[in-house]
Amino acid sequence: MVADGGISQLELELNGRRHGLPFYNSVAELAVVSLDDSDDQVLINRLVIIADEGVMIHGLNFDIEVPSVIYLDDSGKYYKISDSFEGYLNMLRMEIPEIPEETNKAIAQNDLAEIQRLIDKNGIGWRDRYGFSFSELAGAMGALDSLKFLIDKGISLNGVKELAVQNKRLNIIEYLDEITKNKNI
Repeated sequence: MVADGGISQLELELNGRRHGLPFYNSVAELAVVSLDDSDDQVLINRLVIIADEGVMIHGLNFDIEVPSVIYLDDSGKYYKISDSFEGYLNMLRMEIPEIPEETNKAIAQNDLAEIQRLIDKNGIGWRDRYGFSFSELAGAMGALDSLKFLIDKGISLNGVKELAVQNKRLNIIEYLDEITKNKNI
């Protein structure tokens, strides 16, 4: 481990690939904290932070019998990413297919047949080497037809609006606002 003033970098080598996770300097320094929303309402009473990327955090939710692993994004929203710590560690072992160029092209061109082929080949939960899902790529590119197709497939929309806003994809932002409004009716 290499310390850099309080945070250590734990590197794992799994299946011939190196994975780095930032961890606090020692396990003794890990603390149980609570996670509050913007109205100071407690969302998670007992959370142990296991990885801190600066603005985004991975943590163990100890409010339940078997602690799940959550991901807290930079907007303050959190998502369960694994039902257990063991499942989280298994995620590190997963092979990530290296096909970003053909995926980017299919999404950008709204090539729905090719997107379906890629889903069949890699699974609906596929992410590129930078961690972006099919839907996040569609949102970032402004590929509305691709996004609609993916929504029909039941893909998660986590992070899509944030990437659409970041990339000024007004068509995606308006569409997501519209479907959100229609769900609340």
